[in-house]
Amino acid sequence: MSEGKGMGGWLKTALGGLAGLCSGAVLMYLTPLVNSVVKPATPLANFETRRDGLAVTFHNLSTGPKNVQGWWDFGDGSALEPVVPDREEVTHTYQRPGDYTVKLSLRNSVGEANERSVTLQLDTPAATTQSPQIRSLDVVPLSPEQYAPATFRVATDVNNAQFCVWDLDANRPLEVNDDPANRRERLVTFERPGRYVIKLAAFNGTQHDQRSAAVDVRPPPSGCLTAVLTVTDRATGVDRAERAYSFGVSYPPDQPGSSYHFNATAPARSGYLVADVRVQYPKGAGPGFSGKSALTVDTGALSLPHARNLTLQREADGKAVRLTGDLVRAGKEVPPGAVIPVVLVEERRRAVNHPSVQVMASLCGTRTAHLMLPPLPRNWVEAKRDVRFELREGNRVVWQGTEVPHGVVINLTGRRCIVNGTQEGEHVHLTLRDAGTNVGAR
Repeated sequence: MSEGKGMGGWLKTALGGLAGLCSGAVLMYLTPLVNSVVKPATPLANFETRRDGLAVTFHNLSTGPKNVQGWWDFGDGSALEPVVPDREEVTHTYQRPGDYTVKLSLRNSVGEANERSVTLQLDTPAATTQSPQIRSLDVVPLSPEQYAPATFRVATDVNNAQFCVWDLDANRPLEVNDDPANRRERLVTFERPGRYVIKLAAFNGTQHDQRSAAVDVRPPPSGCLTAVLTVTDRATGVDRAERAYSFGVSYPPDQPGSSYHFNATAPARSGYLVADVRVQYPKGAGPGFSGKSALTVDTGALSLPHARNLTLQREADGKAVRLTGDLVRAGKEVPPGAVIPVVLVEERRRAVNHPSVQVMASLCGTRTAHLMLPPLPRNWVEAKRDVRFELREGNRVVWQGTEVPHGVVINLTGRRCIVNGTQEGEHVHLTLRDAGTNVGAR
């Protein structure tokens, strides 16, 4: 019996050792097989750049598994942009010149990561190749007689100009207009008789265009009045700009379940508020808010099969736009990501106190004098105007008020005259007629 028991123990020991040897052998040969067949390759981040001014295109040259999770960090504080496997190029536009460190980070499904960083030195973009063009410079007198003082309406049509310079006459300083598209019409008054040459030059980088127009101002006949309209404007100037922005969202690898709800924010630039936002679809930008409080994103048009319920909403204070939605995945697939390109429309409001503008005309005999209220710039809102009228005989003010003169009786060089005025929109028409015997001014 003892011999049998000894034999049984020996067999158990032998069988256990054999099993251990077999397991070790299996693991020794199986581990390389698992690593080569099941475990994905380690990604190797790499990219090249192509520049067009401040717009930089990044071409993804990374190697390794195609289904990796990754991010572009453009180094300017903008939102990270997910790497999309089927998208080899991504373009980012920087707001200003400078040095930026761009980083591409990749990670495979088992957490192995790799990244590459490149420093970009972006200079001020060269001026556009389009030359500035002054298509027209029209100078029209408000009163056809052009008696001094005479006011002219000057209208321009300028293309491709960064700024314009006005030279009105030798006794006035040069005027620089850095927003030619906004101020296409102005009023210019010449108080003394003579010939004046109005010159306009438009600049774009080192290129320029110029035009000029001459006007003649005639001496007024004796016994004329000078009508003066003085306008002082206060308003709110609205500067509006558009910029491209991309929301980048990705499914966190440690997020349980098959759905991830995200909440991403695009802040407005410093000093600006978001006025509107439009989604950049492949066929063009979609509609903005248009009075609505929220905007639904068409995920089908953006080819985002893993995205659901994407909604854009402007913050109540206007300082940001918020994107909410869900990312979904099936089974154990690589966590999905999504890029939603938009155009942010931003506004900056500022108080504007415009210097007083004087419009003058000679009021002579039976002729009608014409005055015109100065046109408001296109980006002004909530304008408030202070208007004052004066009638002068030489340098002496014989009447003044805040309304168009009507039925005003004055004594002009020994004769009794009546001034009547009417206003039609921005235009004021004044007539002077003899009323008989001499009386004191009223």
